[in-house]
Amino acid sequence: LRNDDGRYSSPGSGVLAALDAGAEARVGPGYETSAGREVSPGLTFWIEGWEHAAEGDASRLTLHARDACGLLDAWVARYQYAWASGEASVKDILAYLLGRAGLVLQVTGGSSALTTLTPAFTLHPGEKGSAAVRRLLALAPDTLTFRGATALVRDTQPSDPADYAYGTDHAIAEGLYASRRRRANRVQVYGQTVVGESFAWDEVERVPERLRQVQDRNLTTVEEAQARCAAELRREELDAVSGDILVPVNCGQELYDVVEVTDARAGLVAARRRVLGLELRYARTGRRVRYAHRITLGGV
Repeated sequence: LRNDDGRYSSPGSGVLAALDAGAEARVGPGYETSAGREVSPGLTFWIEGWEHAAEGDASRLTLHARDACGLLDAWVARYQYAWASGEASVKDILAYLLGRAGLVLQVTGGSSALTTLTPAFTLHPGEKGSAAVRRLLALAPDTLTFRGATALVRDTQPSDPADYAYGTDHAIAEGLYASRRRRANRVQVYGQTVVGESFAWDEVERVPERLRQVQDRNLTTVEEAQARCAAELRREELDAVSGDILVPVNCGQELYDVVEVTDARAGLVAARRRVLGLELRYARTGRRVRYAHRITLGGV
């Protein structure tokens, strides 16, 4: 934040009492439009600290903060937590883990595995909440994003409709598009007494097989084992396509939205991609201002 006039010289006191360590900071990106200044809800952070920097007549205040993922990463298990098989669903355990970090779970179209799978799961002393959540979500195909302190879980599908288009009315300044072979095109899952197996036939026919074997004694039926196979192959499908684009800011863009990308320089026409990352950058150099989005892309 610019502090040339000293307005941010005393954070945490006086008129800046709310600008203090632990405070919630919301960033709402927006535009100047014919209707005036319009903004959309953006990312939410919790302030960790700050630093002042001065050079010549210029001064600035830099805030250091962490988002909901950071809160989850900062929480560490103080002792062992354990759930026996059949005691709680993936959803129930996930809600408990998120709650330890002060976060709330909201499921919007989650997979059946989220509510029907009741695994044996242990959280070890000293383990970070983020690591435990990653281990737990490996059992289901669902994705996890955050809006403020609310965690959103959804089961993305290849048939999800496109939410927006880039490269037509919304210009692309820079683009990088990559495609590679899957790290695994054949998956075998070994449950307690069952085995599941799936192939990515479109790739197996063209390249040598790449086998991944997964052991999960929480799986007790063939249907559960096959669902885990499908989830593993689905993750590989998403990771096989990557890239990023630099575009003028789209304030309504969210993680895991499906977009269409048209870029004649790379031979792309309405190519479907899923948004896997968003970097919003605002930079002022003298009278020059740059306000842009770098969007990380993956497979649908």
